[in-house]
Amino acid sequence: MAETDKVRRQLAAVALGFFAMALVAFGLFSAAGAQAAANPNEKQVPQSWTPPPLPTGFPTWWPTPPATRTPCPDCTPIPWPTGLPTWWPTAPATRTPCANCTPPPTRTRPAFTPPATMTHGATYTPHATGTRPATGTPHATGTPHATRTMPPPPGTVPATIPRPAGPPLSLRPFVQFGHPGPDGVAHYNLALMNSFSADTPVDLGAASMSHWPTGVQPMHVVVHPGMPVPVHAMVQVPETVTLPIDVEHVFAVGGMPPHMVTATAHLITIAVRHPFNDVPEGSWADDPVQYLANLGVISGYSDGSFHPNDNVTRAQFAKMLVGAMGWDVQTPASPTFSDVASDFWAYSFIETAVAHGVISGYSDGTFRPMSTVTRGQLAKMVSTARGWVMDTPAENNFSDVAPSDWVYNYAQMVNAAEVMSGYADNTFRPNVAATRSQIAKILTLSLFSDPNN
Repeated sequence: MAETDKVRRQLAAVALGFFAMALVAFGLFSAAGAQAAANPNEKQVPQSWTPPPLPTGFPTWWPTPPATRTPCPDCTPIPWPTGLPTWWPTAPATRTPCANCTPPPTRTRPAFTPPATMTHGATYTPHATGTRPATGTPHATGTPHATRTMPPPPGTVPATIPRPAGPPLSLRPFVQFGHPGPDGVAHYNLALMNSFSADTPVDLGAASMSHWPTGVQPMHVVVHPGMPVPVHAMVQVPETVTLPIDVEHVFAVGGMPPHMVTATAHLITIAVRHPFNDVPEGSWADDPVQYLANLGVISGYSDGSFHPNDNVTRAQFAKMLVGAMGWDVQTPASPTFSDVASDFWAYSFIETAVAHGVISGYSDGTFRPMSTVTRGQLAKMVSTARGWVMDTPAENNFSDVAPSDWVYNYAQMVNAAEVMSGYADNTFRPNVAATRSQIAKILTLSLFSDPNN
C-alpha cells in the first residue's frame, strides 16, 4: 500500500506542474493579442531601419512601366464592319433546340442467343470390314482442269508480264522534227503505247547525239494496256550553234524480268534552215529537205531553188543514197557497167552502191544512169541498203502488187517500216517515178525505221 500511495503522489505533482505551465502560456498569448488589437495599422519596424532613397538617373534602356489604362465609361463600341467580301467566313447560326421534335427511337440490341450445343454420338460403330474384289476395274484417267490464272487487281503490277506477239511498247511518232522557239527550246509531244496484257512500269529518258541539254517528262510511269501516256520532250539549243541539226533519242524501258523491252523514238532538231525559195517553211517536205541539206546529202540550185517536183535519175539517187548512209566512197580501177565510165561524175557513187550490194544493173550489163528511178526500184534499194528482213511473212497491202512480183517483198517492207505508203485507191504504183521531195522524205525516215518494230 505504501508503494501505491507514493506513485500516486508523484503523478499528482507532475499533473500540477503541467497545469502551471499552461497558465503561463495562456497569459503570454493574451497580452500579445491585446497589443495588436490596440494598434492594428501600425507596422512594427525596427527603430534602427531607415528606408533607402529611390534611385535616380535611370539609363535610357530602363523599361518604362505601361500607363494605367482607365476604362471609358461613355465610349461607343466599334460597329461590326460591313461590305465584307464574299469569301469572308460567316459565323454559324445559333442552333436552337427543337422543343417539339420527336427524338429518334432508341436502338435495342437483340439478345444474344448462343448456338445450340452439338451432341456427338454416344457410341462409335466402326464400318464393317469390306471384301475387296480380286480383280478390280480402275477408273478411267481423268483430264485435269486447266489452271485458272486470276487477273491482277487494277493498278497493280504483276510479278511476271506475258509478252505479246507485237511490239510491247512503242513511242509515237517514231520520227519527229522540231525547231527551237524564241527561248531556244524545241518542244516535242509523243505518246507511249503499251500492248501488254497488264499494267507495266516504264522508265523513260532522252539523249542527244551532240550533247545538247535534253529532258523528258514523265521519267517513271505505269502504263495501262491500250491507254496512251502523253510524253513531253524538250531540247535546249545552245546559244552558239556549231552544228545546224541534232538528233535526239527518247527511249522507254519497261516490263518485268525476263521480258524487258525497249521502245525508241527519234527527234530531229533543226537549228539552221536553208532558204529554198520553192520549199515553203512548214510544208510536208520542208523538214526532210532541211535535214538532208544540212547533212550535205542534197543541195539546191544556183538560183536558190530546190526543184522539189523534179524526177530523180538513177545516178542522182546513187549519190543521195551513199551520202545518207554515210558510206566511204570507193573508186575501183575498172567500171562495173558498160555505160558508166570511170570519168562519169557519179562513177564513184555508183560503184560504192555496187560494193554494198544495193544495185546490180540490167541483164545487158548496163546501169542506165540517166533513167528515172521508180518507186519499186526505190523500195528495193532502200530495203537492201538498210538490210531489212521481215520477221514474219509479209501481208499484201496493195492491189497492184502480186506476191509473185519481184517488188512484192520490198513494197511490204517499206510499208511496214512506215517509210513508203500507198495511195488512196490502195495501190503502190511501183512503176511511177519518184520526185526529189518524195525521195528526201523516204531517205530520212528510212534512217530511223525498222519494219519489225
